[in-house]
Amino acid sequence: MPLYLRKSVSVGPFRFNLSKSGVGVSTGVKGLRFGAGPRGNYVHVGRGGLYYRRTLAQPTGTPAARPEALDLTPTTSSVGPMREIDSGDVAQMVDGSSADLVKEITHKLSMASLLPVALGASALSLVVIVSASIPSWTFLVWGLVSLALGIAARYRDITAKSVVVLYNLDPDVAGAYEKLIDCLAKVSSSSKLWHIPQSATILDTKYHGGATTSVRRKPVSARKGSLPVLKANVDFPVMPAGAQLLVFTPERLLVFDRNKAGAVSYSDVRVDVAEVRFLEEQEVPSDTKVIDRTWRYVNKKGGPDRRFKDNPEIPVVVYEEIHLTSPTGLNELFQASKLGTGAPLAGAIQALSAKLHEGKPA
Repeated sequence: MPLYLRKSVSVGPFRFNLSKSGVGVSTGVKGLRFGAGPRGNYVHVGRGGLYYRRTLAQPTGTPAARPEALDLTPTTSSVGPMREIDSGDVAQMVDGSSADLVKEITHKLSMASLLPVALGASALSLVVIVSASIPSWTFLVWGLVSLALGIAARYRDITAKSVVVLYNLDPDVAGAYEKLIDCLAKVSSSSKLWHIPQSATILDTKYHGGATTSVRRKPVSARKGSLPVLKANVDFPVMPAGAQLLVFTPERLLVFDRNKAGAVSYSDVRVDVAEVRFLEEQEVPSDTKVIDRTWRYVNKKGGPDRRFKDNPEIPVVVYEEIHLTSPTGLNELFQASKLGTGAPLAGAIQALSAKLHEGKPA
């Protein structure tokens, strides 16, 4: 997943452009666009190699608008009770430098969408038209009006519910962030990657192959891309974590939970890595080595308990656990079938944190 910084970000009918002189915004259709930027307002017309561009004069006494550079808004009896391994309230995961961004994202997430309202109004009006027995041409008018309302509502939802963030990264920060992206890709390249939301202490180990802990796990995979509410000129690595979604941006770890968002500074993210023995009752991943074998029901000497007919042999493998925590409540546990991917990830997060503190701000 290589790092690629785009020069523009599209949000509905608007396009945000990043240049050395600042940030500009334009709107229009192919062949005709109007825009505003650090050098003033302009109109751009033309297609097929013939173009005309003119800067529009500012009103007398009115200085040119200076857009912001960053945040632009358009159990069983043998097993004890399950213990949640889950992050705290994401609304509490806010550091001083990200408070405004988190507040804006949370506000956008809580906004109601107009598209369902427009579709409901169109359906209701159709019922009225059908029951009124009016001329057939009314259906054409209804269709055009409904289409226009749907498009308008959709564009409103996209623009009003989006936060635009444009990054202009220092080369050292960009290199450290690309290393983090690469490490996340290697974690996700494991034949199997799970998120563990719950664990429990086994009270009677003889019924569970001698294991001392039972876990619930869900397969996950890191992906790269943008989010509906967060538009940026870089595709973020995104990791599902149960009810939460972890988004690794160039300057902080964002945590999304339904209609709330939080942020954790990379300097506060702790990554603990450990190799654990695991009794794999499902298919053994291709990149995992079987180190031992046991049985579902074991006797005091560790052999198979002959009292049970259904007592299959179970392979014992070694997995890697990657535990992400922070003082503000981050608490997410992952399990990877491939060994050796967690330590580089921890190092990459530490390196990016160091570059952010010593280099230029993103």
